[in-house]
Amino acid sequence: MIDGYCKKQNTAEAMKVFNEIMQRGCRPNISTYNILMNGLVNEGRVGEGVKLRDSMLNKGCAPDLRTFNLLIGGLCKEGDRQGADLLLLHLVEDGLVPNNFTFMVFFDKLYREGKLQTGVSELDELLSEFCLNAVL
Repeated sequence: MIDGYCKKQNTAEAMKVFNEIMQRGCRPNISTYNILMNGLVNEGRVGEGVKLRDSMLNKGCAPDLRTFNLLIGGLCKEGDRQGADLLLLHLVEDGLVPNNFTFMVFFDKLYREGKLQTGVSELDELLSEFCLNAVL
């Protein structure tokens, strides 16, 4: 039901179902959280998606790479590069490794801003940092 509501861009109803499930003592899994976050991001409600991630953490459910990619992509689309950078930092601190999609959302944002050359330099720095951290 949650997925269906989100696909129809009705996250308000999806959240009602989600909250009802929680009230009944069920613990949603990472897939359920990601479906909701994707729905929120698609509706332009990225801030609520980030809050849902925080709530998920408080309930003992660890975000996965998809979680981060959804939110980073949404923040980049909104122009919140600082928020996206912060989530990238959390991603690495959680022991996850960014993938092509993670980096492409940053490049897309920089390209749209006419700052692609800056992005190439930043990517080079990020890759060096991640490779160094992976070796250590």
